[in-house]
Amino acid sequence: MRQAIYSRNTKNKDQGNTSVEWIVLPCLCCQAAGGEYLWAENVCAAWFLFHNAARLMDNIEDKDTPDINLPPEISLSAATGLFFTAQYAINRLFQHPDTKNAANDINKAFISKLLIMCEGQHQDIVQKSPNLKQYWQIAEKKSASFFSLATYSGARIATRNRRILKEFEQYGYHLGLLIQLLDDLEDIYKWLRSDLTGQHLSSCLPFIYLIEVLPETEKKLLVEYLAEGMNDHSKKTSVIDTLDKNGAVLYLFSEIERHSSLAISSLEKAGARSPAKEKLHQIINQLIPPQIIS
Repeated sequence: MRQAIYSRNTKNKDQGNTSVEWIVLPCLCCQAAGGEYLWAENVCAAWFLFHNAARLMDNIEDKDTPDINLPPEISLSAATGLFFTAQYAINRLFQHPDTKNAANDINKAFISKLLIMCEGQHQDIVQKSPNLKQYWQIAEKKSASFFSLATYSGARIATRNRRILKEFEQYGYHLGLLIQLLDDLEDIYKWLRSDLTGQHLSSCLPFIYLIEVLPETEKKLLVEYLAEGMNDHSKKTSVIDTLDKNGAVLYLFSEIERHSSLAISSLEKAGARSPAKEKLHQIINQLIPPQIIS
């Protein structure tokens, strides 16, 4: 497991960045559920705009380095504009003959899921050092809810079958958690490359896990090494050894495998195979680092 951490290809992009496949998730789910790909284009637009608005707000609230070089006040204005533009895209669903019957359900889904995300973001802000239970609550409310919104909304345009919709929603739910876990893994790589301070790792799953299982003396030493080890290779090695010896890396990797398997399982239950479903399979398979599945 320790070797898997160090064998990371540092040229890979962050798992959390929006890929083309993520942007078209609603279209793929609509097609996989029996509809036409372009029926979901307004849902894709709304989801993509909300996604970027949320990222801008998240960067401001967490004081992270923004994706684009904008001062916080400009980012805030841009996010506000994106929120309203996204709502305009949702309203277009009521006007199109292929989507007007599903528009009300989709509008309700967007409102309810986004409110859940706001709750998760608030919890993330006020709980600077979350425990294991709180970590999963925040991940479910922020990442899992948002990706399940994309997959449910796309499928809803094509069908009103509750069983099928539930499976597509679960696919997105587990995809969202998988992406959060891979973001945590990427943060460890960034820290090893000295691109990220140890303070950022305090909200990553492996370190939250260690804080709960380590004796008090070892816990204090871990916190100290995280704070001082950004440019100290020996302390970084000690931290990785602690992660490995206490099962934190194994726990992270097992959760990545579990949620990828659950996402695929939900997709299989959602109906017959199709080219769109194959692409949804590929999204999961392409996310998993080789060292986890080898």
